[in-house]
Amino acid sequence: MSTMAYVHPREREQDVLDAVVRNAARALAVAAYAAALVIAFIIFAPVFDGSEATADITPGPATVTYRTRAGDTPATIASRSAIPLAELYALNPGLQAIPARGERLVVGFR
Repeated sequence: MSTMAYVHPREREQDVLDAVVRNAARALAVAAYAAALVIAFIIFAPVFDGSEATADITPGPATVTYRTRAGDTPATIASRSAIPLAELYALNPGLQAIPARGERLVVGFR
């Protein structure tokens, strides 16, 4: 014949209450973690919307250049290119009165 130990009913109730509290604490921790993930996603989602390096850059107009020859002056280059002399100077800052032979100057845009 086997003997059984007597367990007071209050001890069993306390064990059950302890287990319920432990499980409730675990469930609360999991819910808090899930809520933190949702909040972090909402806060940081605009940062990662795919716009970090996707700029639509349209190419500007291509420049039209003129290579100087011997005897060229800014006035002759402007008249050959059909632009005002002031525009030639504006397009080429630092243009000398007698440009170097073979120098490439901007005379317009396409």
